[in-house]
Amino acid sequence: MKPAQTQPATIGPVPLKSVSDLNFVYRGGWWSAAPLNAEQKQSILAEAEQYRPANRDIWFVRVGGFYPIQPSLPVSYSYAVEVFFTPDVDSPRIRKGKSVQCGMFETPEDQQRKARERNKPWRPEEYLQDYIQVSLPEKPFATGVVETPSMRTLPFNPPKELSESDVVELLDWVRRNPTVKVTERGRPREIAVNPGFWLDNIKGNSEVAHVKIRDSFFSGFTLDFRREEGGWKLISAVDWLN
Repeated sequence: MKPAQTQPATIGPVPLKSVSDLNFVYRGGWWSAAPLNAEQKQSILAEAEQYRPANRDIWFVRVGGFYPIQPSLPVSYSYAVEVFFTPDVDSPRIRKGKSVQCGMFETPEDQQRKARERNKPWRPEEYLQDYIQVSLPEKPFATGVVETPSMRTLPFNPPKELSESDVVELLDWVRRNPTVKVTERGRPREIAVNPGFWLDNIKGNSEVAHVKIRDSFFSGFTLDFRREEGGWKLISAVDWLN
């Protein structure tokens, strides 16, 4: 398989967003499943603007979970979200860019205070993370158009030792096989991969790979692959419950 071709996204300078412009994806988590309120959304927007790379917009916010707001604590202590900025690289199969964790009991002001205590400048770019997004095989991305992703196409942290073409090939395999056939203790068994799954992570190298997916916050599947002549081959599958 040829490596996925990528090119710089042609996205120019953008204006600041208002809360009404923000798109939220509720992934579910340990805490409340109710929507964020206006005060929390405004706090997320204010935080994200301090990390936003030049010439990039806020794309969407993935909500992991949140607590009720406590009057004695900063609003940002009440949520754990990941803010994704519009991609730096845009192609029919792959998008790449930066994201940042917001909330998580640490505000930008906390980080700035810690930097001052170490006599170092606060560098917001150091808190940015890389992401990669892979399109569905039957529905390539329209370049230059960044729609809010579904659960199945959420971006994720790119694996360090797998090529982009390997990542695309592995995800295509998973998405095209809603039922995984495995043999356990000499007996055949089928694992139904929920079509609403989201990718937790991919790890591996040029020889073996492990794909961890979730169909809820507390359950999912781990699929193990081995590189053989002709491509990746599934060698084991385990469903799990936290």
